[in-house]
Amino acid sequence: MRRNDLGIYERNGDQWWVEGAPAFRSLQRINRFRGALLDAWFGEVRTGARILDVGSGGGLVSIPLARKGFDVVGIDLSASSLRTARREEPGAFWVQGDVQRLPLADACVDHAVCADLLEHVPSPVAVLAEIARVLRPGGLVYVSTINRTLRARCLAVILAEGLKLVPRGTHDPRMFIRPEELSEKARKVGLHPVNWAGEGTKILSTLRAWAIVPRPSRSLAVSYSALLRRGNTP
Repeated sequence: MRRNDLGIYERNGDQWWVEGAPAFRSLQRINRFRGALLDAWFGEVRTGARILDVGSGGGLVSIPLARKGFDVVGIDLSASSLRTARREEPGAFWVQGDVQRLPLADACVDHAVCADLLEHVPSPVAVLAEIARVLRPGGLVYVSTINRTLRARCLAVILAEGLKLVPRGTHDPRMFIRPEELSEKARKVGLHPVNWAGEGTKILSTLRAWAIVPRPSRSLAVSYSALLRRGNTP
């Protein structure tokens, strides 16, 4: 079986906002859960600020931000996913492009989100460096990814993919990123960690919904989020 199959997002690109769609039913629930965390961490962000969504897919993370009054720019490789994002939120700016070579000018966005992306790219540090380049000093970056642990491999790959809670072939566990690795890579490009949050799973709710239903966790052993801030210089 192919691992880290990015074709999943192109083949199912019209399904991002279809409630319960097999390819995205878990991501739909996960990103509704993360909305509260984003609201808390981005609480200081002024309405109208420009927020870049790196690896936006169909806009599950950033379209809610656009509807709260933020100026959203979404970048993704999947043309199918971007068509869906444009249909759902034509007021945002959706761009097809390589997240490791963002087609944007230096220091042109206020803040950024990078959800469920770094574990899919060959060079996470290249993506972080590009985010730092286009971010204005003091800008915040929200990152969510998966820890490279045996527990994460068992839950996110063997169990979640085996039960088709997410499409088979979504992840390659060798590409998962430990928090200390993320911190080191981020600091190298001038992004400094200021907060961390872990995610667990509501087992009974997940089985009833047949989709991952997350809960807050003190542990970063499986999925986790980080809030980074750009220093004055990259």
